[in-house]
Amino acid sequence: MATEVIAPRRSRLVTQLLLVCGGAVLLNLVMRAVEDGLPSTPAAAASPAGRGLGEWVLWVLGDTNEAQFYKTSLGGIGLLLFAAAAHYAARRRLRARGFDIAYGTDLWPWLLAAAGLALLLSNLLWGWTLAPDLWQPTFVPFVSVAPSVVLVYGAGWRVALTAAGLGAVLTTPVSILVVEHFCTPLDLPVVIGNVTGMWVGALLAFLICRGLPW
Repeated sequence: MATEVIAPRRSRLVTQLLLVCGGAVLLNLVMRAVEDGLPSTPAAAASPAGRGLGEWVLWVLGDTNEAQFYKTSLGGIGLLLFAAAAHYAARRRLRARGFDIAYGTDLWPWLLAAAGLALLLSNLLWGWTLAPDLWQPTFVPFVSVAPSVVLVYGAGWRVALTAAGLGAVLTTPVSILVVEHFCTPLDLPVVIGNVTGMWVGALLAFLICRGLPW
């Protein structure tokens, strides 16, 4: 009588990890090849008065993944699409979903709304500080104050709009000031300015939130 040979669970896990890593490397190579054919997104494109609308949109999309220490509009599109797929998988309780996005709170659409609006406001309010040879951390509200406020206070447009406004008004200017007047003169990594804007902005934002009636 023939017996079925079943691969050990650990070996199957290793195989799956290798496939995922190989797929990620291949996807990265494809994305880099495609992005080489896209128009460049100079810093001045972040200013609404700087360049064309298309370049401004590419800059904003690039801001969505600049927290990972690279900036690519194509990567931003991929990040948003796969985040939406992860949310769908979590809602449908699919076995292949991995860990649930947004800490399993089902708040991802509201996180995206707040973070996306904060990113747009950040670029509209502070894009004038950019120049062709000058970078500024316009991305910081997307990964800090705006989503944090939604995670703490929940769903709803009042929360999302408040989170977006606080993120853009508090986080970005603090980061810009620290980068320009502390990091650059002392030749320190600009990530110090980025995260300083995040934690200072968060402290101020949550103090303000405690006093808001909604």
